[in-house]
Amino acid sequence: MNAKGEHFRHPGTFLRKSALRKVLSPAGSRAFTLIEMITVVGIIMILSILAISSYLHAKNHAYEISAKYDLHNLITFEEAFFAKRDRYKPYTGPSDFPGMKLSPGVTLATAGNPESPADFTAQGWHEKTDKLYIYHFDTGLFEETTKP
Repeated sequence: MNAKGEHFRHPGTFLRKSALRKVLSPAGSRAFTLIEMITVVGIIMILSILAISSYLHAKNHAYEISAKYDLHNLITFEEAFFAKRDRYKPYTGPSDFPGMKLSPGVTLATAGNPESPADFTAQGWHEKTDKLYIYHFDTGLFEETTKP
């Protein structure tokens, strides 16, 4: 009892017998509400959309990198051939240069006059992307365009 004659409950008994607690969780139920479930499902959907888009971007980027890498290997073999014979070798397939391996889905080609670096180019692309990479032997520059 306090000075005014009021009775106080012990804090522990107040929490156990709270009317508000009984309304929020009838019969001691500890289940999730529908709103909580919808919120969790929504968050999971947003995270999965972000993960899938990141995965597809990374996969496409990997295809582009494999095309660039194989084109770089072709350029290296062509330059070594040019250093020995003073001309480039028209590329018809991996058998042209022993030891050269292509990544799956990558296509390489050469175009122009093998006797003149000014007219000789190498091209590479991956079948699952729309990018075409061109290397100009006279300038040593790469060009990135879209496939026709």
